[in-house]
Amino acid sequence: MSQSRVRSALGRILCCRSSTSALVSPHDAAAAAGRAAEMGKHVRRDVCAVDDVQPGQMAEFNVGEGRNVLVLRTREGEFRATGAKCSHYGAPLVKGSYDGRDCVRCPWHGACFNVRSGDIEECPGEDGIPTFSVSVEDGRVIVSADIDVLQRSHKRAPVAFTQQVGGGHVVVVGGGPAGLGACESLRQHGYSGRISLVSAETTLPYDRTKLSKNFAVDIESIQLRDDAFFKDQKVDLHLGVTCESVDVDAHVASLSDGSKLAYDKICIATGGTPRRLDVPGIDRVSGVHYLRTIDDARAIAEDVSEHTEVAIVGSSFIGMEVAAALSKKVKTVHVIGTSKEPFAHVLGTEIGACLRRLHEEKGGVQFHLGSGVARVTEGENQRVSGVGLESGETVPCDMLVVGIGMVPTAGKLVHGTGINVAKDNSIVTDASLYAGNDVYVAGDAARFPHAKLAGADTFRIEHWGFAGSAGRTAGYNMTATSPKPFDLIPFFWTMQYGLSLRYVGHARRYDDIVFDGSVEERKFVAYFCDKEEIRAVTTLGRDPVAAVAANLMKEGKMPKKSDLAPGLDLSKYL
Repeated sequence: MSQSRVRSALGRILCCRSSTSALVSPHDAAAAAGRAAEMGKHVRRDVCAVDDVQPGQMAEFNVGEGRNVLVLRTREGEFRATGAKCSHYGAPLVKGSYDGRDCVRCPWHGACFNVRSGDIEECPGEDGIPTFSVSVEDGRVIVSADIDVLQRSHKRAPVAFTQQVGGGHVVVVGGGPAGLGACESLRQHGYSGRISLVSAETTLPYDRTKLSKNFAVDIESIQLRDDAFFKDQKVDLHLGVTCESVDVDAHVASLSDGSKLAYDKICIATGGTPRRLDVPGIDRVSGVHYLRTIDDARAIAEDVSEHTEVAIVGSSFIGMEVAAALSKKVKTVHVIGTSKEPFAHVLGTEIGACLRRLHEEKGGVQFHLGSGVARVTEGENQRVSGVGLESGETVPCDMLVVGIGMVPTAGKLVHGTGINVAKDNSIVTDASLYAGNDVYVAGDAARFPHAKLAGADTFRIEHWGFAGSAGRTAGYNMTATSPKPFDLIPFFWTMQYGLSLRYVGHARRYDDIVFDGSVEERKFVAYFCDKEEIRAVTTLGRDPVAAVAANLMKEGKMPKKSDLAPGLDLSKYL
């Protein structure tokens, strides 16, 4: 590369300290360009002076080749360098949160990466991020990188399993994020035996969160891994097959196709099925939909037109995301809910009212709240024609979507075997997701104690990213001599009409919500408090506060309720 091209590539270097940006002077940029050197297929870039990145901070720099790198400095003063984007959806990590040690967290969905190895430590996402060598020479920070790695992608491809498959057999039941995470983690942590993944769906694992936003989505565009990955990792796939039962004493899983899989250890990650609306008339009509699989999404897409009048039963996350996605495609959208406001059970009535107004303004959605469903009425050709409410009102519709939660399916697999099955059909485990007798459980199927959450003895948490992280922990613990507890912090999000709401923690109970900002203007932080303890944080239009809060909760450093004040910078507690 010529000197002029290097100067052009490094002419603009962006240095961001936490959320503050500053432009490096043209003199420094030219000096950095002058010291850049080509070394075969590697480049060495002088990116900044040592003092440009203070301990505990991070900065993003352009290193040429069309790529930026993230430079992080630990609290002890050591430098690290990684790819600049999250491997999930490509969010700029510099706008997230760095804990000053080993973890950088995505501002959008909370994915967490180890800055030493690049490994993904908390989902969502499957891939790590690239890491680069860093040295300090004459007070300057030098980043060395492979050109191919810089140019190829912001993701780090998984390493293929090249060994001969040895003895032992782990069966993973469930093709969602938890099941996939368990398979990946097993190989990542050195397991060399057979792995069998059993999934009721005929497709490879995919990103289920996309379904409530785009019903006609193409399966290939949302697959988490392709066929080549499972071949490279030597994972045997059993697709379109359900696990009917598990004999935990004999260590045998019986499948719906009549086959039996003998195993040494098993991970049950079956998730659940949509909770059914059980009211008179619903079984007699067509046009009723639930949303869990890509086939469900396709059925909704095929059933709507600009003349459709849709009623949605359920005013929490699935129901409201469906309402937002359909509002511009159909004639009318009605949302029916038992609570006073949508999302009220999780987010409280003030935030719920804020989001209701958003739906009314942007989507013309009509709400029917504070009443349950009494019946479903039948119209022409046995098509649904309306929803009768307990209040006496009848909501007209020719299509009905039900989104009232899900029911775990795991318990029935081990019923009567001595494994502890909870009343909701989930499986009770210890803190390491171990249920006993070589049975591990992950994702929505697991009920477990959590040392960093309060309000109950055990928890079952239905979050997409959380399930993936649980699967990874279960996979690790199936290989480890010293298992580790699953004590990561829940982080979930919803995108509606272009606005992203994020929720960190788990407020099983709270007695007050302290707001910073304006709920009316849809730009705020909400702290869910149980006396002096902050149990959860919700943000709208205030990134990266959610990512910072997740790191603080992870380290046990959240401030107290009495510390809260308008404009509080949570990052000062890291």
